[in-house]
Amino acid sequence: VIVDTNPVRPAEDIIDSFLEQGWEPYDTLVKAESIVATFSLKGLMKVRKGEALQINKLSVRNGRFHLVLEPNRKMNLRRIFRMKSKPQGKPKDPKDLFWVKKVTVKNFEYSMTQVKKPLKAVPEGCVNWFDLHVMNASAEGSNIRMKNGILTATLEYCNFIEKSGYVCDLVSASTAVGNGQA
Repeated sequence: VIVDTNPVRPAEDIIDSFLEQGWEPYDTLVKAESIVATFSLKGLMKVRKGEALQINKLSVRNGRFHLVLEPNRKMNLRRIFRMKSKPQGKPKDPKDLFWVKKVTVKNFEYSMTQVKKPLKAVPEGCVNWFDLHVMNASAEGSNIRMKNGILTATLEYCNFIEKSGYVCDLVSASTAVGNGQA
């Protein structure tokens, strides 16, 4: 569990509109009932030499991740980990930071809440992209790497339900995001 000891609350002049919609400050960034990682001793020794952490299999069960978009274009993730908005200086050595060969996720939740301004009403059955809550997500992915600030991954499959009632039975993708790339 990673807990935010000082969660951001909406400004006093707009807090009522948030509370009417059932939103309250959420202090837990990420949690899971079970996280199991399989790696080799040889792979761990490589980390000591400055190489990427290599995980053969990663399994997450009954987890939750809550991203909060805070005032001044900040995110709880950046604030908690003291991440700078833009990298400064020369790029670091291009070695991988981590590489996960296979990931399985069961019964995961993802929430994204914006506390900058009151949320606008959306028609029933539509996804509110500023107040997102994905539930019952299951997924498998592979080749998840973080190198030079760019995360690459392949999503073999994913299914989920969004609180609006939107149901995704199957989605798959490959991506590269980070350092201004998407």
